[in-house]
Amino acid sequence: MDALLDVLCLLLKRLTRVLKQLLILGWLFGLLSPAILEAIRKRREAKEIKFALQAEIQELQYHLVHTICLIEVLYGKADRQLFEWARSATKHYRSVNSSEILLKLAHEQPSFTEEKFEQILCSLKNQPRNGLSIKKLSTPLLDSRLTSLVWFNKKLRSQFLEMKNRIGIINELVDESRAFFNLTFQSNIHPGNYENANENLARTYRQYAAQARAIVNLIREIK
Repeated sequence: MDALLDVLCLLLKRLTRVLKQLLILGWLFGLLSPAILEAIRKRREAKEIKFALQAEIQELQYHLVHTICLIEVLYGKADRQLFEWARSATKHYRSVNSSEILLKLAHEQPSFTEEKFEQILCSLKNQPRNGLSIKKLSTPLLDSRLTSLVWFNKKLRSQFLEMKNRIGIINELVDESRAFFNLTFQSNIHPGNYENANENLARTYRQYAAQARAIVNLIREIK
């Protein structure tokens, strides 16, 4: 009888210990469940934000590739390598703007002979240079979601922040180009100053193209 009581007491102690552990676990889960639910919500929202941001920057990518090609044709170095890069950067792009002539050239140029390719480039380069209509860039969704970047991994966060910084540099170059462009239309400008204004205008265009290419390459790396 005493042995049975000892066994029952031992079982009761173990049961009591298990119940205490379950109570502690329940208490901890009660404390942690809001944080767990919040983490799940943030993770889901981060995926949705990333998807929306990718749609925004893909449109930006297309616009920049076209502008880069135009600048290089008129003020820089346009060759097969440039248009092959442009073709690769826009091969998955489908939109109402997909018929831009320079990007059509990029996608069709692999089938051109060298002679035909050079003829087309020569025709494009001989267009009047009255100044390009480059515009400031905007990423409204990215701007409104900068605080949400903390939900992304370090690499992705750095890519978006670098992109934002380079967009700022580009917008400053647009202001510079407009100032030089306006100088070329001053009626009393000295011929030497007119030439300097045009040279500075071309320089800002080339700097724009360099920053734009860096942004496009960044966008292509974002997964």
